Amino acid sequence: MKKIIAVIFAISMLFSGITTAFAVENEKTDFDFAATLGFIDGEIMDENAVITRIQLAEVFYNIIFPNQKDASQFWGEADFPDVPLDKKHIAATVYGMDIMKGYSNTQFAPDDPVTYNQLVKTFIVFLGYDLHAGLLGGWPTGYLSKAAQLGILPQGAGGDSYATVASVCMMLKKCIGVDIATYDGDGTAIVQKGVDYLDFYRNIEMKKGTVTGNYLTNINTYDATSYFCVYIDGEKFGVSASAAGIQDMIGFEVYAYYEKTDLGNMIVYFEEGRNSVLEIDAENIVSATGGKITYYADEYTTNSAYFANSSSIIYNGSSLTSYTDADLNPFVHNAVDGGIVLIDKNFDNTFDTVVINAYKTYVVSDVSNTRIFNVFNPSEVVNIEDYVERNIDIRNVFGEPLEPESIKEGQVINVLVDKNGKVKQIIVSKAAITGEIEEISRTGGRVSAVKVSGITFKTSSAVALNDSQN
Repeated sequence: MKKIIAVIFAISMLFSGITTAFAVENEKTDFDFAATLGFIDGEIMDENAVITRIQLAEVFYNIIFPNQKDASQFWGEADFPDVPLDKKHIAATVYGMDIMKGYSNTQFAPDDPVTYNQLVKTFIVFLGYDLHAGLLGGWPTGYLSKAAQLGILPQGAGGDSYATVASVCMMLKKCIGVDIATYDGDGTAIVQKGVDYLDFYRNIEMKKGTVTGNYLTNINTYDATSYFCVYIDGEKFGVSASAAGIQDMIGFEVYAYYEKTDLGNMIVYFEEGRNSVLEIDAENIVSATGGKITYYADEYTTNSAYFANSSSIIYNGSSLTSYTDADLNPFVHNAVDGGIVLIDKNFDNTFDTVVINAYKTYVVSDVSNTRIFNVFNPSEVVNIEDYVERNIDIRNVFGEPLEPESIKEGQVINVLVDKNGKVKQIIVSKAAITGEIEEISRTGGRVSAVKVSGITFKTSSAVALNDSQN
């Protein structure tokens, strides 16, 4: 009798089938930082392109006057007929604030490229250290010397070579933590201790710490928060759309840039800190006992990963106050797939956080009220009645939140259940592919791949084949 199979296609499998260890520093670039905070237009600007005078002027305008706030008190001091009408207010503003000067009162030369020396001088003036640079020799050596003192010189070519968008973004990043200087009525520069340009103009500060709570769990208090909030070292922050993804960094060190508002602190951008991460697929785990996980590093070699009694153990989104060996290795049951992520924040070869993701896979036959039914076992029902209280996180393979009614017949879902049997998370794929099995590959006695309708699919460790009559 022929066999048929519903093949999981485009499902968000949590692991790739191999064991990987890597150090995470930060995958985001200076360009990402500047674009996310709205200092540059990331859609139209090329980070490798030479920056023009009007583009540089717009960077400072966007920092000082976010969301195009009124800057009319600086307008009118220069007409600059060579500047396009929709950019005149930008040129007039940076001129009125002495950040950039035109070649004359009527010529701004908006399309001229900015040289390396000009870029450095502009940043020194923007930070308020123009007089300091003058005392060090003025143009250009005094500005370069002051920039070197402040630690903000961009890397790359110097002098009269042209500056790129990337150089501007690099300087914006280097200026974080540099005290800004302002002038009193007598023209004396006053350094604002502990206040950089982000804080001064945008009310944004940076916090380095560990994500200790998200929408599923809280390492410190064991109480979850909403999807739009996180805890960093036990302190609660809101999360804006521009910082989406930090909710999934539980146990990771991060650099979070947050805006101080009347409603609380809102994270607007984040970067990963310095984390050492080990990912182990379920099928590569040899054993897991208190303090040690033994796994296959490759086909022939086993290694061990160690964690302390004080390490945080997170099982399917729930932080465990106590755990057993069965919690560390739930994958001995072949109907459960997934793996383990271990995080070492201080590179001392002892992992600080152990994240266990153990899920079962279902092909949806029907969604009725708060129940999801399984094609291959109709009696095995997924209960999502707690969704209204947001105790269940439902999302697609791209990490985007979904409503239960978006789950349709024929889709494949990964379901994570905590120790108490409550559904914590559902990952929803696209539709399954149903067809005749043309070829089956086995590795070590288990099905490792199947060919269906001319397409070969690698299988998870939880795959099972059923006769068509079943």
